[in-house]
Amino acid sequence: MPLLDRIATSVAPALLVLASVPALGVESVQEESESLAFAEPEQLSDPLVQDQMLQPSINTTGDAFVSTRATTNWGFDAEVLVLHTDYASVDFSEVEGDDKAAAGFRFTLGWESDAGYGIRARLAGMGIEGSVDGVSIHGHDSPAGPVFEGFDYLGVSPTADSSRALDLVTATWDIDLYKHFANGGSDVVVGAGLRNAILRAETPQVMQNTVATGGVSLFSELRQVVYRTERSEWALVGGGRVSFLTGEWESQIPGDMIQVDTDMTISEGSLGMEWSRAFRKRVLILRAQYEYQRWNSDATSDVTFNGAALRTGLGW
Repeated sequence: MPLLDRIATSVAPALLVLASVPALGVESVQEESESLAFAEPEQLSDPLVQDQMLQPSINTTGDAFVSTRATTNWGFDAEVLVLHTDYASVDFSEVEGDDKAAAGFRFTLGWESDAGYGIRARLAGMGIEGSVDGVSIHGHDSPAGPVFEGFDYLGVSPTADSSRALDLVTATWDIDLYKHFANGGSDVVVGAGLRNAILRAETPQVMQNTVATGGVSLFSELRQVVYRTERSEWALVGGGRVSFLTGEWESQIPGDMIQVDTDMTISEGSLGMEWSRAFRKRVLILRAQYEYQRWNSDATSDVTFNGAALRTGLGW
């Protein structure tokens, strides 16, 4: 027993010392925290005091809204198109003589990965009514077949008979793949896609001419932020697209139909301004831009559109 008493006498003080170490550490941390909490502003500027302060693992800034493209993965846009139309000798004007504009729409739904790779689908259509100076139904036995002045075919000119109404309709369907590059306030999108396009000119009860084609598109887009607040952005936007298409030109008249292979290219350009506003995890986008389109086929006269495109979009 004397041996056990000596061991207990020597071990007990050591255990008390070890047990007091964590308590001393906690008291030291509390004292340092209290000294920092009640420190004067001039004390906080001391380098020694700054070294004792914990630094956050994530750097934050007052700019919570970095980019509409960088903060969302899904996007949907709805656009209204109001475009002046030029097509052969067709007169697109009101009775009073004012120019008539083609009215149309364009819907886009897309998804983009965090790495900047995206896919989107676009559907667009436009229509306008005009008048053609004359219609020629002669030439059923000629290689060119029946033609009319608003839809020239292989350079053949018809004979003016009377003025008739003409409806011009276009439609496109796109599936695009792209890569988005972001650098600060600049966004660049480069991509390619598949496109179907239809151009139709119809004189009711007389003739319907249709170019139906499919092919590929190449496009690029630019977005440059010019003014930014904590939750919104103003940006300059622009883009261009060219489509190389092949298909068939078809002319229908009562009792007859002609079909001819044809190629078509569609060139597009746009420039405008965009405003975007962040609402938690969603972004509202409003855009107004000037847009130009040129439809060129070796079987018809060129068709050009130019005017305004107004867009409302949502990103999430």
